[in-house]
Amino acid sequence: MYRDLRIGLGVFLLFWAPMIIAQPGSKLTSQPAGELRELGVSAEKFVEAGDYQNAYNTYLKLVKAYQQRANQAGVLENVNKIIELHQQKKITLPNNTLNYYYTTQQNARKALNLKTSPQNYLDMAEVQAKSGNMKLAMYYAEKGLRLSNNAETADLLSVFIKNLNKSSEINNNTAANIKDKLQAVQKELLRKDNALSRLRRHNTLLRKQVISQAEDIEKLDRDLKSEKALASNRQRINGKLESDNNRRKWWNIVLLFLALAGVIVAAYSAAKLYFNGRRGKRVKQELMQRNAELLTTKAKLEDAEDTISSQTDELQDKKYTIQRHLSEIDGRKEELVEITEESLAIKKKLDEVKDSKVQLAETIVQDLKKPLDMVLRSQDLVAIKGAGSQMKKYTEEMLVIQQYLNQALEIKKGDYNFHQMVQNTIEPWMERANKKGVGVVNEIPTQYWGLFDKGLISRVIEKLFRKAIQHTITGGKVIITGKPIHENTDASPIVGLELTITDSGASILYDEFQKVFKPLMEMDARSFTDQGIAGIDLTFCKVALESHKTSMNVVTENGKGTTFSFQLPLGTPQQIVE
Repeated sequence: MYRDLRIGLGVFLLFWAPMIIAQPGSKLTSQPAGELRELGVSAEKFVEAGDYQNAYNTYLKLVKAYQQRANQAGVLENVNKIIELHQQKKITLPNNTLNYYYTTQQNARKALNLKTSPQNYLDMAEVQAKSGNMKLAMYYAEKGLRLSNNAETADLLSVFIKNLNKSSEINNNTAANIKDKLQAVQKELLRKDNALSRLRRHNTLLRKQVISQAEDIEKLDRDLKSEKALASNRQRINGKLESDNNRRKWWNIVLLFLALAGVIVAAYSAAKLYFNGRRGKRVKQELMQRNAELLTTKAKLEDAEDTISSQTDELQDKKYTIQRHLSEIDGRKEELVEITEESLAIKKKLDEVKDSKVQLAETIVQDLKKPLDMVLRSQDLVAIKGAGSQMKKYTEEMLVIQQYLNQALEIKKGDYNFHQMVQNTIEPWMERANKKGVGVVNEIPTQYWGLFDKGLISRVIEKLFRKAIQHTITGGKVIITGKPIHENTDASPIVGLELTITDSGASILYDEFQKVFKPLMEMDARSFTDQGIAGIDLTFCKVALESHKTSMNVVTENGKGTTFSFQLPLGTPQQIVE
């Protein structure tokens, strides 16, 4: 019964919940586009820098963009800025263009229900007069004077006449005619103003008479209100009694509905209990019949178990015989599996060697393609000489890689100053960095010496430095630092130096990092070379550092740049010989 009540309440809530929870949605407003904000900021910067022509062009772009979006507020704001630049004599606009901007300003004001000031009307009149359209000039001048008061009229009229007299585009007769007409308008406005003052005095007398009459009416109104208050109280009491009766009526209906629902639920539960009792009796009878059948089946199974036990003994004897034969077969099978695994391992190793040779050849061809194209196509001897030098370097580096893979590479270690070695290595590339506008800082301390092969480590520094310059944009910076490495703690002796090359260029993409730079840090040089996932430059760096019992670490941050680092042991300080 309670379960049925819960189901009924659940259906009721599912039906009414959406109607109760639903709230009117809020109207979404679109934000201004990012391009328009950037143009507005650029225009302000041009104005601050004194580049008024570019500021005018940017404001004009904003006006056209807002016109396409039907944003009259944006159009009005940027047209006002253009007119202000002209009035401040920061730019000089032709009369026709200025007239267009005043027309656009007036249309935007009308669309936004904004009033045009008297000064704007006189500015428009001045532009029309300079353009030779005296009819429109008189129209705008008269409208501006009519909107102003007496003091503003005198000031605006004097400024407007002074501008017309100074203008070389308007002759003296035209200016005199405009002056006469505007002074006539001014006299008419003064006459109307005097009439308006007389009307105001008359209005004051009428107001006093109306106030005295209103006091008499107010006394009568108070008497009427007292009678109306009594009538309204009677009406309110009657309404309250009627609402109480209606409320009782509705509560009776609700209680009747609930009682009816309870009767229906009780009847449904009684019927369900009755039919469940009948079903239980029928199920009980079926269970008794099945128990009898199970007893007869059990007796048959006991007889069958005796027969099966005798057959099981026979099968056990045969099983022992079969297991002996199977053990012999398994021994021979294991021998065959071992032979098969050995052959597959040899085949896999041969396939890997074959693939690594093909990938290495593709890498070599890809890296040598550019200098070869330069030699074949260029007629510049300097470019051909540089391409030949690059091919020679690649050849020497491929020889070093092959010697290391064949375990025949000789490391010629010596004591060298870290700062001096790095400075000598990057010096030939400083001109390229300066042309590109990239700053280079060598922050390696001058007091540390290292024990390493100068030829190999110098080439590693050169390749990483060129890569940093290549990926750094103009105005960026490449920083080379050296961090001392202590044996155990900071108080223990220094055993090495960590060289770091950091650029502020675009960070390495995630796919490129997973494909090239992650294997560069995790694989050994032989596996890295066999995979053929990088060019000669990174493969040479991997081989050169691994031959010094160290490895390269790569850290990249989106929008901040990339950092390459590796460690080298300290050496014995020597005298620096240039």
